[in-house]
Amino acid sequence: MDKNKYLAIEEVIKQQFYLKYNRVLTSTEEVILQGAIENLPYEQIANKLYMSSGTVRNIASKFWSQLSELYNQKITKVNCKYVIENILKSEKNSEKEQLYCIEIDNENNHHPQGIVMIIDDYIENLKFLKQLLEKEGYHVRSARSAKMAFLSLEESLPDLILLDILMPSINGYEICKIIKADTKTSHIPIIFISALNDTIDKIKGFQLGACDYITKPFEEIEVLLRVSHHINLKNQTIRLEEEIKQHEKTIEMLYQSRSILASVLNNSCCGIAVLEAIRSSENAHIIDFKYYLVNPIFATLFNIKKPNIITLISSLKECVFCQLEWIEEFIKVVKTNIDFRDTFLFQGKKYQMNVNKLGDGITINIIPLI
Repeated sequence: MDKNKYLAIEEVIKQQFYLKYNRVLTSTEEVILQGAIENLPYEQIANKLYMSSGTVRNIASKFWSQLSELYNQKITKVNCKYVIENILKSEKNSEKEQLYCIEIDNENNHHPQGIVMIIDDYIENLKFLKQLLEKEGYHVRSARSAKMAFLSLEESLPDLILLDILMPSINGYEICKIIKADTKTSHIPIIFISALNDTIDKIKGFQLGACDYITKPFEEIEVLLRVSHHINLKNQTIRLEEEIKQHEKTIEMLYQSRSILASVLNNSCCGIAVLEAIRSSENAHIIDFKYYLVNPIFATLFNIKKPNIITLISSLKECVFCQLEWIEEFIKVVKTNIDFRDTFLFQGKKYQMNVNKLGDGITINIIPLI
């Protein structure tokens, strides 16, 4: 069971114990409860408490009796996890907290300004912030306890959390620590709200992962500006992460394409070259071509150095492959986008040459003829 759910269960039991017996759980009872939920033997629970196993069993026996009385059913160390999970489900579905319990979003509703969760046990703060933010188009979900907050986060995630520091049972610092420790919720920006003005308290909040701090009494403009700023910043971060992921995918595809292209060129039985036009600086007319890419067959056939797929600076006229009358034909291909075909003899062998336009240059495919 994850820590959030355990804390929610513990919160339920603490509240109902207090209502029933007018007391809170002792630290020993808390450890026994957690150990039972984790299916630990009494010996391990006793080691955690630095007590004897017999003493822990006696305390646990009274504790299970009180739990059984509280929930009107037999509860033991063996079945407590199952029984308490059912209790939690019933608590989750109860309507005791009405407006201030979990407010789950309707998936069909669109909230352009964003979704804000307010965690505060003080009802006046909830009313004020809820009305203020809803006027500006935000959807607001409220929770008056850590238990309700964790249950709400299990259902769906808000865009931002306003978190009061002085909370009963579990304070705002502990809630923030738990939220930031969970990978599902760690990205949610948290703004602390409190009447505390001490610098140490602010530093502690930032160290735990909070992004901002609002002090009471609230200034409406300040609240709206800070909420808007951090939601916009979160959305920008999400968009940037998506763009980075898309960019990484594009790079990966390019690497794969380049690898495939290199494999095709290196294993081709034909000579392949890509040439880029060289234009005059005076009138932009094509005066020559330079090699941009050649495969090993082409480089070996025409004695071009560095027989691999790289950029080559040498002029076409400097290559033994070139016949002067071809340059004019190559220029025509670039100008007219009409392919050029020819056959020629080279070192006693016959070849067919296919030339096609590619950007501001050409591709040459040399096919040996038998």
